[in-house]
Amino acid sequence: MPVAHALSATATRAPFEGLRSAAVRTESGWEVVISRPLRVKSEEGVSLGGRKSIPIAFAAWDGHNQERDGLKAVTLEWWQLRF
Repeated sequence: MPVAHALSATATRAPFEGLRSAAVRTESGWEVVISRPLRVKSEEGVSLGGRKSIPIAFAAWDGHNQERDGLKAVTLEWWQLRF
């Protein structure tokens, strides 16, 4: 699964096989579920074990809307992902 690391970064392949995702197009947009183990090796990302929440942000590109590079929809503030 591709993962971006910064607002201007391009997507790169996730560094481990434990990451799973599913996406479904609905009448109102997309529903996406991303899952992975809470505890991972340091080279596989941030370990989430023992945490109650972590800040998270999202960016989405809509090619049909001519979005590319830095032209995209982004969350303008951090959201708290709670476990």
